[in-house]
Amino acid sequence: MGTRENQRDTRAKRSFTGSSYGAATWFVLVLCGVLIAADLNLKKVNLNNQEFFQYDQFGVVYYFGFAEPTEEDLQIISRWLQLPVVQLLYYGAVEYREILEKKLSDLGVLVGIGDVLLVRVEALQNLCHYEISYREYHHSETVAVESFSESLQGALAVIFGNIQKPTEGYLVEIADQILIRKASVPKPVQFVFQKRVHSVVMRGKALLLEEGFHNFYGRTVYVDRDMEIEEPVFFVENASMVYKTSNGFVTYENGKILFPDGRSFYTDEPFDVIDDKLVAKVINVKVDGLPINATVLGRHNELLVLANGVIVPLDQSWAMKVSGPVLEWSVEGDRLYVLDISGYLRTIDLKRRKLLWEKRFAGAWGISARLNRVYLGVENKLLIMDESGQIISEEPCSDFGVWKEGIITLKSPQEGYVIRSHIGLAVWDSGRVILYIDEPRSFEDVLRIRFFDWGCVVATAKGCWVIER
Repeated sequence: MGTRENQRDTRAKRSFTGSSYGAATWFVLVLCGVLIAADLNLKKVNLNNQEFFQYDQFGVVYYFGFAEPTEEDLQIISRWLQLPVVQLLYYGAVEYREILEKKLSDLGVLVGIGDVLLVRVEALQNLCHYEISYREYHHSETVAVESFSESLQGALAVIFGNIQKPTEGYLVEIADQILIRKASVPKPVQFVFQKRVHSVVMRGKALLLEEGFHNFYGRTVYVDRDMEIEEPVFFVENASMVYKTSNGFVTYENGKILFPDGRSFYTDEPFDVIDDKLVAKVINVKVDGLPINATVLGRHNELLVLANGVIVPLDQSWAMKVSGPVLEWSVEGDRLYVLDISGYLRTIDLKRRKLLWEKRFAGAWGISARLNRVYLGVENKLLIMDESGQIISEEPCSDFGVWKEGIITLKSPQEGYVIRSHIGLAVWDSGRVILYIDEPRSFEDVLRIRFFDWGCVVATAKGCWVIER
């Protein structure tokens, strides 16, 4: 299918054969006569602090070895020197260049410094148009994408004809030690990097891993030596939530709570577990003498923050109404910051159980506090205030979070959204979560996240990642 343009000049082809093979033919004649290794103008090169002998010509490396080439090596070099060398100029997509280079290699054409081979490739949907220019030869054709490889091979065969490609060259394997051996290779000298293998010990278990980037408990590490990974992170298979108590970790799995001593029973999923006591997600608390059912939003040390704007200790010995229905809360030292759905931000002294100040910010949607600074999301900006609520600065953002390294802001909803807590934050984007507590960690296929004073639980369909501070 498509269009074709061919201009072939038999005189040009004869000229190609003569000039390309002229220098190589002379070299072969000399090799068959009095040429010795020293006549090859060998270079000494250093690789991995080792010295090697190298012979290159026309931008192609023909020999690489620990010693000067032997008579057998000279014969191998002479056979490769008979192959044509072109300077490739290519315009087009990477995947088509890979096809082109493979076809040239299969034909026995080396890429280095020589006559220019100009190739241009354009593709649209299922069509591909290519142009080839070499000396006085020009060819262009439009073909179906699936026919490109075969068509290209035919065009290149017209230019270069039937070339007898050597079956043996030099394979240089680079790792801790460099190995050189004769092998069937696509060019005279093929350099390959062998990945090193290192021992990595994690929680007493040794693994042999190839050098490169690996993900350990949500943290990406480049393994380039034997190492031991000590991580405050582990995975609990099949668990839907994990809680930390003074006696160890308690898990919730398939409607059952499981204690570290082997005890278990069926129950609704609790909000938290404190030693042997379950803290329900909804509790009954007395406010001004009246019993009220309220949802637990969070816990800080011995204090529970309820959705109705009440704070109570775990033993419920007292209760304090601090705001209207709570939107978000944060804590820094002895100060509790509560943002309600009406935009009121209130600061509570927890030691004295006293309201320090309150201000209303219309359109407020998020609150964090850290290092004597209060961070408040209002409409499309972030306000940074001191402890007294005085605004120090502001900047545009669609969402934000604060952790030990500073502020993270998102510029648009397309970047995801932030889950804030008093110990760090998480950026959630389509099931992928980057968690910021002690250092950034990445998790995939996340269903939900729970922050605790002691760390965080990242729940997935297969179980829970537990990250301790």
